[in-house]
Amino acid sequence: MVEKIKATDGAVFRQLRHNHQLTLAQVADDHNSIAFISKFEQGKSNISFSRLTHLLYRINISVEEFVFIRDLQSGVVPTSNDPNFVYNTLTHRAFVEVLDYQNRFSTQEPTPADYAYFLKKEQECQARYAQDHNRKPASS
Repeated sequence: MVEKIKATDGAVFRQLRHNHQLTLAQVADDHNSIAFISKFEQGKSNISFSRLTHLLYRINISVEEFVFIRDLQSGVVPTSNDPNFVYNTLTHRAFVEVLDYQNRFSTQEPTPADYAYFLKKEQECQARYAQDHNRKPASS
């Protein structure tokens, strides 16, 4: 999916530039003049993806971080009090727990207890998925 550059991206960029305590002159270069950056920040000028990427590089922000901050500010990303955020966080923690457990197998062979642990975790995940999607869990 291609991210569309939004009119509010300039304001987000300005905020990030200020957070990094950078002036327009410090960010400007041969690709983006002070006047162009100022117009972009004010929403008076469109910007290409390549120019935006270059500006983000100049303030040491990744495109992914920029999009996340923009979407968080616009309400697209759920906040910590949103039930979906809490659910996804708990699901992620359960996944990380299984990965951490699994990492020890680089130095030792799994035991029958380890296989039982993974089976239990898989069943928990299937039940959670089924509940969230109103489906019946897979029978063992």
